[in-house]
Amino acid sequence: TQAYRLYVLARAGKPNAAAMNRLRDAGKLPTQALWQLAAAYALSGRRDIAADLVKGLDPRIEAARSLDEDYYYYSYGSDFRDASIVLDALNALGDEARAAGLYRDIAKRMNSAVWYSTQETAFALLAALPYSRRIAGAGTSSALWSYNGSPETRVALNKPVTRVALPAGTEAGGRLSVRAEGGAPVYVRVLAEGEARAGEEVPEARGLSVLTVYKDMEGRTVDPETAPPLSDIVIETTVRNLSRRTVRNVALTQKLPSGWEIRNFRVGSEERETWDEDYGQGSGRPWWYPRRDYTYQDVRDDRVFTYLDLGPGKETVVRVFANKTYDGYFYRPGAFAEAMYDPEYRALERGAWMRSWGEASSGARNKPAVNSTLRSK
Repeated sequence: TQAYRLYVLARAGKPNAAAMNRLRDAGKLPTQALWQLAAAYALSGRRDIAADLVKGLDPRIEAARSLDEDYYYYSYGSDFRDASIVLDALNALGDEARAAGLYRDIAKRMNSAVWYSTQETAFALLAALPYSRRIAGAGTSSALWSYNGSPETRVALNKPVTRVALPAGTEAGGRLSVRAEGGAPVYVRVLAEGEARAGEEVPEARGLSVLTVYKDMEGRTVDPETAPPLSDIVIETTVRNLSRRTVRNVALTQKLPSGWEIRNFRVGSEERETWDEDYGQGSGRPWWYPRRDYTYQDVRDDRVFTYLDLGPGKETVVRVFANKTYDGYFYRPGAFAEAMYDPEYRALERGAWMRSWGEASSGARNKPAVNSTLRSK
């Protein structure tokens, strides 16, 4: 928006006063634009105009998504992002009285287990870190922490954000205690991440579902483990929207076993010419002719990323063509789908180990370590 452009110029030390005045006189502005314009004025040294713009405004902007699910679609924003915009403006105004409560709200939400998009996180950090620096300078210089009754360890708090690594394999449900040495508040957040063992993933279907079947080129369902060697296989994944609202920016990831190769009909002039000669653009296309029910598709060496939108209750079938090329024991990851900017929507299939045609006939069951790196997300 124009307000954001003017804010960026002011932040860079090159304010456009004429454009700021025109926007101020243009009439009623959205609440977010008012706060960003006020920040631009404050950064330009005109705190008097900035204070007048936001006089009487509640710094806690109400969420607008409940009014219209498309409200934030083109900006990837949210009510949380907007709260960070307000805090940033209050920082520029030097209004610590109103900023304090908003900062605590933002810090509490950032300390929760809720997933936030890059847009939300970036604005929150930009707005909160200056306030954190002021708190850090208020006297707190260290804190003591212990886990499950272990001796306390002192950590220096000489930065707005200080990270402490807990021992690997720390058990969930343990007791972590933190004691601040000083008068300023200290906010603590515990982060843990990991990856499920191959074949032990927990299937998910939160607002979305994925279902993968394997077929031969005639459309018959096949077992990927016992399919003939060097045969072409169609990996057919159905992505379905289980909700009553449109879900946009869905990313589907289809990974292949490391012994398979993708057949990309978009690459190679000979294949394209054969494709067009055999099937043309008429009604005689085979059942597996690629569909275009997606926004974009990225074909890599061992996986395919497909991006799409899904209406309420709608589904899309995405087909990937592969060749069962190499002999061995491989891991076959399950399909994974998620709404890139909404953590409420995700789906995951469990993967499985599979023997390729040579070992399937011999009955070998040893898993080569080289293939264990291909694991589902």
